[in-house]
Amino acid sequence: MWIQQDRDKIELARRKKYKSIKKPLMYSSLNFILFSTWMKLGISKGSPPSFNPISWEQFFHDEFTRVLLSSILIFLVLYAWQIIFKKEIGADNNFICKECGQVKRWDGDFNCECGGTFVRADEMKWIDKEDEQKELSE
Repeated sequence: MWIQQDRDKIELARRKKYKSIKKPLMYSSLNFILFSTWMKLGISKGSPPSFNPISWEQFFHDEFTRVLLSSILIFLVLYAWQIIFKKEIGADNNFICKECGQVKRWDGDFNCECGGTFVRADEMKWIDKEDEQKELSE
């Protein structure tokens, strides 16, 4: 059964998510790996496409700084985006009806067919039957 969480818990969880460095770090690391591979292999878009690998010495001397700086820039931009807009990058857009528990992606409509309203999935929590009995008795 879905129940709505306390506002304090919701705000604390959101604050932790948008201050987290996990996703910006993941995207900048992915950029570093892909861009390094691309530069090391010497792949270029041409007609016909060329494949001209460079030596490790040449890579570290000429290209490494550019790859590293682009990854750092991507990290800083994504992290600043999260802090400024107070929203995690790639946040979940699922919504759950308070009444019937139906789940849907965001489509701009907060009203459910059952007459209930949709709220963000991160504002709800699932409890089992045993947990429901414990919460009701407390």
